[in-house]
Amino acid sequence: MSRNKKRKPKVIKMQPRLSPEKYIQKVARKLPISATLVSKDIFISGLGQIVVAREKKNDSLVVGIYMVDVFACGVKDSFFKIMDEQEFEKLLSLTKNRNMELETKDPNYVFNLVYGAVEYAEDLGLEPHKSFALTSYILEDVEDIEYVNIEFGKDSKPLYIPGINENPARVLAILNKNIGEGNYEYTIALNDYTDF
Repeated sequence: MSRNKKRKPKVIKMQPRLSPEKYIQKVARKLPISATLVSKDIFISGLGQIVVAREKKNDSLVVGIYMVDVFACGVKDSFFKIMDEQEFEKLLSLTKNRNMELETKDPNYVFNLVYGAVEYAEDLGLEPHKSFALTSYILEDVEDIEYVNIEFGKDSKPLYIPGINENPARVLAILNKNIGEGNYEYTIALNDYTDF
């Protein structure tokens, strides 16, 4: 006679869902790149948007948007959003309607543009916006990209263009301390790039 053994119910351990921030840190770089876009006039105005989109398995996109100052300050702001293809197309048409036309560029060039702007700013004593600590995970790791030489600044000098939410006196003090008065230019004109 066989005994009826009580079977233990199988316990299936569910993996906890990652928060969007943890997902960006742990998974984003493993996703295939679907778009890398740059404002057409970034080297004319000094400020522009850079958009990097990576495709998830469910056809949604992880999108990083970076406000980059190539004349002095590097990454002035950034954010990420997980969106579907329709939302992404809407985002692109919104930038076009605001006369911030984006053009497709090679991913390696785009990563060099963002990291190069950050490095240029850091050499001046200016740190990237705190949001970049997270959104940088949407880019390839800086150690894994092939170097591209890009010239930053305006006419071989830093040009500081204050944004609406910046403290120009603080930035000018940093520039004076690190590179000295007369070694950079600045303007008091504000560009209309604060709205993503």
